[in-house]
Amino acid sequence: MRLRLIAFGALVLVSACGGSEGANEKRFDGDSADVAAVVDQLQDYARDGEGAKICSDLMTPQLSRFIADSFDTSCAKRVTAQLGSDSATITVRRLQVEGPLASATVVEANRDVTGLAFVKRDGEWRISRIRG
Repeated sequence: MRLRLIAFGALVLVSACGGSEGANEKRFDGDSADVAAVVDQLQDYARDGEGAKICSDLMTPQLSRFIADSFDTSCAKRVTAQLGSDSATITVRRLQVEGPLASATVVEANRDVTGLAFVKRDGEWRISRIRG
């Protein structure tokens, strides 16, 4: 699983979904927990091979288009190919929130380290950038 291959510094939006707390969310409080929940949702969708949900529910339309244009395929196909794995694990190593912006360093099961930037819009935290 390689987050960095799906977007070269592109914008992504992810909404934190309700429900039981994921492993990352449990480690944080307040806005930090909400941001970590976004990472948990990304991991869950990746495990379920839900590239389409990642693109439609978790990414900004801009990022979804960017991925599709950059790789000459649909966002859903590219994301499923890159992230889809029932053993996908994404662990937040570092998380910082400053007002409506946040950043996190995450480690994937394959030990790749990726930077994620987030923005809070309309009350929801969304990934705004992926840096590998």
